[in-house]
Amino acid sequence: MTDQGETFQRVSVADAAGILGVSVATIRRRIRAGQLEAETVIRPQGSAFMVRLPLDASAGVADAYDTDHEPRDTTRTDASPEQAMIALVQAAVMPILAPVMARMAEQDVTIRDQAETIGRQSAELERAASIAVKLSDELEALKAAGTSTVTPGGIGAHETASGSQCPVGAYCGRCGRSGWR
Repeated sequence: MTDQGETFQRVSVADAAGILGVSVATIRRRIRAGQLEAETVIRPQGSAFMVRLPLDASAGVADAYDTDHEPRDTTRTDASPEQAMIALVQAAVMPILAPVMARMAEQDVTIRDQAETIGRQSAELERAASIAVKLSDELEALKAAGTSTVTPGGIGAHETASGSQCPVGAYCGRCGRSGWR
């Protein structure tokens, strides 16, 4: 090949980026997309691309390879960078946190219900304990007054609901004594 009829130049990817005024990544992307012609050259350091550009590439070739994009309608707000960052973080985090927060709200209701149940049961337990103390005091008073006597044979002096006396060798629910001695 002679330089007389050649209208293209072969340059490295970095040089092509400088000539066209774009990044190296853009040059590589255009090569993959087929928008730029390139050939692989084997060098001692490894393989490299040699990009084929027109000789007058610096005179506006960049526009020939740019894809036409419709201008986007982007609205800018007067928000501060801090507010913009907060909005971005919220937009990224909320889809993740929303289910967690909903589950926490459900658990909060469950915990409140359980706390109410525990409160009711504590009150019932206090009432039962006070009744037990009262009955215990009454039993001690009855024992001290001697209203219930046990005969030497183990039979109590009072009668059961059926009219019989406390059985020998059994627990008497009325006087709280066992017939066994």
